[in-house]
Amino acid sequence: ARDGLYLRKRSLLGVSQTRVEHVAHLPSGSEFVEYALPPVPADVMARVVGFFRAVYRAHRTEAAVLLVWRDGVFDLVVPPQKVTAVSVAFDVRDGDIPAGWRVVGSMHSHGAYGAYASTTDEDDEAELDGLHIVVGDFDRRRLGYAAAIVVDGIRFQLKTGQLIERPR
Repeated sequence: ARDGLYLRKRSLLGVSQTRVEHVAHLPSGSEFVEYALPPVPADVMARVVGFFRAVYRAHRTEAAVLLVWRDGVFDLVVPPQKVTAVSVAFDVRDGDIPAGWRVVGSMHSHGAYGAYASTTDEDDEAELDGLHIVVGDFDRRRLGYAAAIVVDGIRFQLKTGQLIERPR
């Protein structure tokens, strides 16, 4: 149930339902994710990196895009956003996502900072199940990438190469 785990039993006495922490006769389990989509293609990543690089050069700020999926194809949507050198915030409104496309994640830049999910990023991503990618080190020759799958606020660290193809 929404407020916890309950065990419902039917016996000779009748039906009961009691709140439980665990069910002794069930095997133990663990949280996992099996990623089913292909890696985000290098050409899509190149478009993202180009956008992030242009924003960083012009404004020295972070930027964000939404990763969308339809009919076996990834694409990008740039939502209205508020940015600073160390943050980006956006809200997805009705009409921001083209009809037929599904949001499957987000990507954002960290400007000159390294690619990692900050605690703020983790809090933001907890609200949106999906693939979340950070691109950083725009002041260096080689960019950094970090990626994770988030489901119900739980982060699953997979190998970045399993989730994205790096652009050339």
